[in-house]
Amino acid sequence: MLAILLLAIVVPCAFSLGVIAPLYYDPLGDCSRWAPISSAVSDHSAIPFYLVINPDDGPGAAGSQPDPSYDACVPNLRPASNSNAIVLGYVNLSSKAVSSALVEIDTYAGWSSTSRPTGIFFDSTTADSVTEYQSLVSHAREKGFNFIAMDPGEPPHSDYYSLADLINTYESSYANFKSSDLVITSSTPASKQSVILSKAPTSGSYSAVLSQIASLGLAAVYITDLSTSVSGIPKQWSSFVHNVAVVRQASPDSMPVSSPSLSGQTSAPANKPTNTLSGASFSQTPSSGAATTAKSAPAGAIVGGVLGAIVVILLVLFFMLWRRRKRLSQSDEAPIDPFLSRQPFTTLIQPLEKHPSDATGTSPSETEPGSSLSRPTVATNTTPSSASQPSPASNFAAGARGISEKRRGRASVAAASHRATISHRDSFDRPPSYHAESPV
Repeated sequence: MLAILLLAIVVPCAFSLGVIAPLYYDPLGDCSRWAPISSAVSDHSAIPFYLVINPDDGPGAAGSQPDPSYDACVPNLRPASNSNAIVLGYVNLSSKAVSSALVEIDTYAGWSSTSRPTGIFFDSTTADSVTEYQSLVSHAREKGFNFIAMDPGEPPHSDYYSLADLINTYESSYANFKSSDLVITSSTPASKQSVILSKAPTSGSYSAVLSQIASLGLAAVYITDLSTSVSGIPKQWSSFVHNVAVVRQASPDSMPVSSPSLSGQTSAPANKPTNTLSGASFSQTPSSGAATTAKSAPAGAIVGGVLGAIVVILLVLFFMLWRRRKRLSQSDEAPIDPFLSRQPFTTLIQPLEKHPSDATGTSPSETEPGSSLSRPTVATNTTPSSASQPSPASNFAAGARGISEKRRGRASVAAASHRATISHRDSFDRPPSYHAESPV
């Protein structure tokens, strides 16, 4: 049991940080624009991915089917090798009535199983309008969408957390990120929160801010060098995903995937929402590379684990020493004769008192006529003598004092006390007879 406890302390705990990414652009017929995304999903199978697809500011016309490229490319976003990949259908609530949003949910539900999203991503939700979203969330779940994400972009009311599985609670530039802007409590857990950071540096490592986000226990993060007016894949996408794998303390299945040239990045069409994924930023120290980060990331956890193990060992040793001292103190007490311990105090004293015949000078053999109890007459000397033997009472007192001595002489004193008790008990069990003395 102790070994299991120490192992749990020493082995660092892995973070559950995942990646959220907006795919607000078409994949093209050969899926080339989504290729870096699908490659990262396949190569980092331990990382959860939350991928938001947005064909046309939502699913498109009511009851429509997506472009054939979606049927061809969506399966690449959730390969069999990564069961943690979740595809979400985009629904913009900023300029739509609830009835229009319900129609879009139904349209996603009508897609073929090949391209049908796993869940729904409600964008532009307000932080305090919880009641009006309950019907939307209930409808989406009834249609079979088992994952709901919301994007208020700021800390929302705590009632949000009972509706959604993932809530994006922070959107700002990378340079402005402060963890104090997040609200993390028992009713607003970090495990349901994500942050989206924009305008990040196009070079260097994001490991510092990622380590901070992971230590908070957040569910997902997205970092991009692009602004909110441009849709496309970040220049450091591969490095970003690899750094997420490092802070999760999970080695990637292969080297970071190389991101192809993203010359196809274009400004967001007017009829599509711009990439509002903005995030908080953090002052960043240049890093020599992912290898250095991989070595330094778990160092603090290992040191903390070793110190925790030492504390546990010291507590166990202290407890064992305390138990040993307690047992030794108990063993110093002398054992008590079992027969004596079962008798009342008066019973123990009575057999040791002087027989009445000793006081009157009458021999115990002078029994009543017809009595079958008799013993030989012994001449007694009623005259007190200074050389007389000690009385049984004094012997008992001496034995009691001997019992209090530690260790030395305990066995012999206990044995003597037991023999004396048995002898007097025989006398105590036989009622004595008395004769009245004849007048002189």
